[in-house]
Amino acid sequence: MAATPGPRDRLPCRMRPRAGSALCFVARLIAAILSFAPLAAFGELPPEIGYLFPAGGRAGETRDVVLGGYDWTPDIEILPHDPGVALVVTGAPTRVLIPEPPHLFGYKARANDRPCPREFPARLTLPADLPPGLHRFQVANANGASPPGFFHCSRYESVVEDPDRDGPQLLPALPLVIDGRIGRTAQIDRYRFTVKESGPVSIELFARRLLSPLHALVKVTDSHGGAVLDVADTAGRDVSVSFSGKEGETYDLAIHDIDYAGDRSSVYRIELATGPLDTPTPSSDIPETFTPEGTADISLPAPPVAVRSAFAGDERERRVVVDLPVGSWRVSAKSTSASHPLDLDLSILAPDGRELLFADDAAGSVDPVATVAVATAGSHRIVVGGRALGATELGPAAWRLVIEPDSESFEPGPALAAQLAVPLGGAAKLTIPIVRSGGFAGAVGIGFRGLPDGVTATEGGIAAGAADGTVELACGADAGTAARLATLVLSGTTSDGRPITHQRPIAVAVTMKPRVRIVPDGLDDVRKVHRGTTFRGPLTIHRLEGFQGDVRLHPTAKQQRHRQGMDGEEIVVPAGATHCDYPVFVPEWMETTRTSRFIVNGAVEVTDPRGAKRTLLERQELRLGMLPEGAIMKLAGPAEIRLKRGATATIALGLVRGAEFRTPAFAGPVRVELVREALPRGWREGNLVTSETVVIENDGAEEADATLTVTLADDPRIAGEGTIMIRATALEEGRWPVVSEATVVGIVE
Repeated sequence: MAATPGPRDRLPCRMRPRAGSALCFVARLIAAILSFAPLAAFGELPPEIGYLFPAGGRAGETRDVVLGGYDWTPDIEILPHDPGVALVVTGAPTRVLIPEPPHLFGYKARANDRPCPREFPARLTLPADLPPGLHRFQVANANGASPPGFFHCSRYESVVEDPDRDGPQLLPALPLVIDGRIGRTAQIDRYRFTVKESGPVSIELFARRLLSPLHALVKVTDSHGGAVLDVADTAGRDVSVSFSGKEGETYDLAIHDIDYAGDRSSVYRIELATGPLDTPTPSSDIPETFTPEGTADISLPAPPVAVRSAFAGDERERRVVVDLPVGSWRVSAKSTSASHPLDLDLSILAPDGRELLFADDAAGSVDPVATVAVATAGSHRIVVGGRALGATELGPAAWRLVIEPDSESFEPGPALAAQLAVPLGGAAKLTIPIVRSGGFAGAVGIGFRGLPDGVTATEGGIAAGAADGTVELACGADAGTAARLATLVLSGTTSDGRPITHQRPIAVAVTMKPRVRIVPDGLDDVRKVHRGTTFRGPLTIHRLEGFQGDVRLHPTAKQQRHRQGMDGEEIVVPAGATHCDYPVFVPEWMETTRTSRFIVNGAVEVTDPRGAKRTLLERQELRLGMLPEGAIMKLAGPAEIRLKRGATATIALGLVRGAEFRTPAFAGPVRVELVREALPRGWREGNLVTSETVVIENDGAEEADATLTVTLADDPRIAGEGTIMIRATALEEGRWPVVSEATVVGIVE
């Protein structure tokens, strides 16, 4: 929708009464200070990865997927980390998508909504030699680069959920992968499968590991309704469980969020197979000992050595006895049973019983790693303890303990950034942390491979004994804005001359200066707005760097207090215009007990020094504030009606209109129509249910009656009960929608 300039280049705005008296003085002062900030101090809005759906594939497979991205632009670049992987956008993006109903109300509605994505159609191609597991990719544009996102390469063929199914979705024979998502609040996905042979049935869920917000609750019931598995992912580490299946038995699997939350980003993959789950352990030259579960102490030979064991029954710790020579030793433990995962810890005791150290979670893991310095050789005890992360009745809680020399080494620190934005004609600094071990104290060299054209890195390094170093990347003023997945190379040498090299991918994006700055008039004011109407928020657009072209405004991905279906359009502010009114639709069901906020992005098209067209994105400063109040139009109908296939039914409706409808702004009629997309799936296919639009003229009356006629085809797909949604729409000033909806339950006799 294109905006039209008015007086002083402002789009006309009807100012509503302000609720600003409730705004505290401190907030106004902060807003005033921000308004005098230098215009060039506001930077670009980098993209973020939301989700991939389906969230992966099988090695050697090419499949169509949907990419959900936050604050993406049409010129987005996708950077897979694995050679041979291709992830290519194949079409135009959607508008910014807001969460679908039902919406939360009351206390739960006080938290901020999840981000609003655009969805891009794409094609994912996986090479035949891609190993199973999680794989990374990043995205970038002229506004910056994203942190890594993930997709999953599976061992089995996949089945995509049918979101409109009635009842559990029937699955083919195991093994398989289920690709699904909990797309809205209160959604429960159900699947049905049959086990051919008695034995363990394993369920491996990938959700949190895909950056999905889903905290899953997974329940499996047998054909008699008895629960055989019920596990909740309260820790946010995904679910890996097994249960004992019976030959010929049919089971139902149900999955939902533990808080019954859901939106388009709540994607998941479930590997469903017969047989136990195993956690792969990397190959090693360290001698390995296997011991059964039990309560006796485990005696080990001199290190380096590894032992595999397990907790039995209610056991929660085991003692390992080992003679440790003088020196520095690295001790680590890892859970190895995917069906019975553990959160482990370690306690290392000296020969006299003193505790030398206690180790729990390592960085980014629930597995412990410790380094112990032994000054006096002797028999030490290592106590391996743990608690279950998930519980099943099948299989022992297995683990692996490794004791090895703590040799001189280093590795990149966990805080190392995965992306860097370098401004065109400028420079950016990257801090590189490292973690030293085994007494390594040498210097570390820093280098790069595969930087974007025109970007160079200064020679740098990490000084001997230092915990981090800094390198500067500079970009020429005549460079392009393409992004690259560069390789950071860290190199060092131990005291005995052994070389150490580490490589890490870093997405480097060349960015351009902002061309606009968007500020709301009134500096964070809150204005009253009727529910079911379109609020027009006044904005001032500061043009920077001499830019005078069109500015496209649309909702930003991360809103503040944006909830309950509030939505904004995409409009175009014409070249040269410096003011506009941005339309925000406020649904009739929004709560009136608290204020709401809305934020927009400004997108402009520019050309970089090498002729490439790029889209720059700038987020609005502050917010458009609204206080919803009573609706000015309300449509009502019966609670339910009786329907017959092959017949026509009438629905009696009543429309109430407020005093605003007696003004010239509402001179037009009200259109009443059936909302086809809200009908049950079977009813809306093949044009089985039809209806004619009803027009109610604005004669100045407060109340009006209307009859909507619905015709049903004589088709068996129209059966049972179904929700019929009816929508009444008026236009304020011939342009801005005012909407009220009524739902009627249709019962087919």
